[in-house]
Amino acid sequence: MSKFKNPLDPDNSQIKQAIRKWIREQMSLDEAITIDISEHNCSETNCVYAETMISVDDTEGVRFYKIAKPLIYVRKLDILSMRESKIRGLSHRH
Repeated sequence: MSKFKNPLDPDNSQIKQAIRKWIREQMSLDEAITIDISEHNCSETNCVYAETMISVDDTEGVRFYKIAKPLIYVRKLDILSMRESKIRGLSHRH
């Protein structure tokens, strides 16, 4: 599900590819590691925004990360911050 669509990339495959690349670089992961990226409605009842959910399945098990913004607004800086803060279940912020 995606509320926000880029007409030049309606499946968001280009931004997902970029996000996977940034995660692999930041976490020093090889191409065999599975990285799933999806967009969901914000889990808070009053929130009208979407959030990006990322799962990384490697030798340490599956790790989940949440970025409190829609997929098309995720940038490399968000990935760098994701690693530093270990945002496994961090509450939503705007």
